[in-house]
Amino acid sequence: MSKIKQHILTGTALAAAFLLQLFSSGNWMSASAPWVGLPIWLLLFRYGNRAIVSVAAVVFLGASLVAWRGMIDDLFLRFAVIGGIGSLTLLLFLIDRILVRRLVESRGVCVASFVFPTALTAMELILTRLSPYGSWSILGYTQSSNLPLIQMAAVTGVYGVSFLIGWVSSVLCFLVRYAFAPEESSVSLGFHRVRLLVVSCFVLSGSIFLMGTVRMTLSQETPSVRVAGITVDMSHSRGDVLHSVFDGSISKFDLKTYDAELSKIRDELFEATAREAHAGARLVLWPETNGAILAGQNDSLLDRAARTAKELRIYLLITPTVIHPGKNRMDLRAALFGPDGSLLFDYDKTTVVPGDPNIPGPGKLPFAMTSFGKVSAAICFDGDFPGLIRQAGQGRADLLLLPSSDWREIDPVHSRMTVFRAIENGSNLFRQTNLGLSLAADYNGRVLGETDHFRASDRSLVVQMPTSGVWTPYSAAGDMFSWLAAIGFLILLTLAMKANVRRSEP
Repeated sequence: MSKIKQHILTGTALAAAFLLQLFSSGNWMSASAPWVGLPIWLLLFRYGNRAIVSVAAVVFLGASLVAWRGMIDDLFLRFAVIGGIGSLTLLLFLIDRILVRRLVESRGVCVASFVFPTALTAMELILTRLSPYGSWSILGYTQSSNLPLIQMAAVTGVYGVSFLIGWVSSVLCFLVRYAFAPEESSVSLGFHRVRLLVVSCFVLSGSIFLMGTVRMTLSQETPSVRVAGITVDMSHSRGDVLHSVFDGSISKFDLKTYDAELSKIRDELFEATAREAHAGARLVLWPETNGAILAGQNDSLLDRAARTAKELRIYLLITPTVIHPGKNRMDLRAALFGPDGSLLFDYDKTTVVPGDPNIPGPGKLPFAMTSFGKVSAAICFDGDFPGLIRQAGQGRADLLLLPSSDWREIDPVHSRMTVFRAIENGSNLFRQTNLGLSLAADYNGRVLGETDHFRASDRSLVVQMPTSGVWTPYSAAGDMFSWLAAIGFLILLTLAMKANVRRSEP
């Protein structure tokens, strides 16, 4: 191949990889993009010269920053977080470049194909546990609409989906390399080995897809219960006015006016609660922050909610958000009341979004037995931490309530991510969202209903929810698959180092 053709081909690959990366993470995630884009990145980094690798690194980081634009408000924090995660991903590409070359020579193409997926899974596991943003960067989330495939999350968690994408991409990289440069790769890769690897990869991937389809088909129908989520627009009570309340710069008169606005919102919430109860809802929930109150008003709100639940004979989940003027602090909670007015649980949000002023809770999900099964709850950002939400699966929750509050730039990505928590833990999920996508899904991840805050005038979501969940291997074993992948990567690293030592011996 002439140099001109090589330059044209490389430029085309870089352009295609850039465009596909925009849809492989961040705002515009697409299920198909990573299956095409990731093999191209691997080709560039695995077989490109130093100049190509350098340019590819810049293009990759640029595409990542564009894809995540607006999802993190603070510009410096956005560059730090996305740049940090992007740099770690580049490190994975470079590790793959070094180890694959050594393992192909010493152990063959089949063994070498697992370098990238094991390294990717290990990195995602560590990032989820150490990053303040939890699992936000996980590649597997791109497949939220690919229901047969993501049934594997019931065994492996979302990490298993990332592993499969990584392995298929690695195999395709070998296949494309052999197809375009057979004279260079025939000795190192071997036609028969490449063919065996490709067949094995696609048989396994097809089997996973088929088993996922079977799992969904064999799901038993269960009785259902009418659940209603209600949201009242309170965007006018956020932004600058809320910041002035937090820092204490608001005047007494304006604070009194602000308190009256919050009271009006609560009145609308209780009116909507009664409307949905009269329409047949047996459980009504509010989204995160909708039940905002000033410090000192918590008891009165709880008393009103208890009376409402008793009068309407419903289960009612409210979301007291206690704002402490002048103290830059708020308490984010979810309280569930029974039809007799009793308080079944009062949960404090476990996680803290970087920059938010809430105090983290004790980290234990609540449970309550109802007339239609066991109910658990978490709040918004909690859902981005698989290890935390796994408590719902361990406790065999039939229904997981996830009152949430988002913003336009993460809508609908954030809600789509939580579908994996339903599959992983075998729990039906109801996520009522302020300023985002409200979504209800069964334990297979099938969306039963949704409504978007920015596209609908009525932000209520009413769904007949299944009343029974199922046991899943993930709820029992947790991140075992991911840890095994991490161990597998260490083994591959050791084999590559031994191969290098042998090669350097006289």
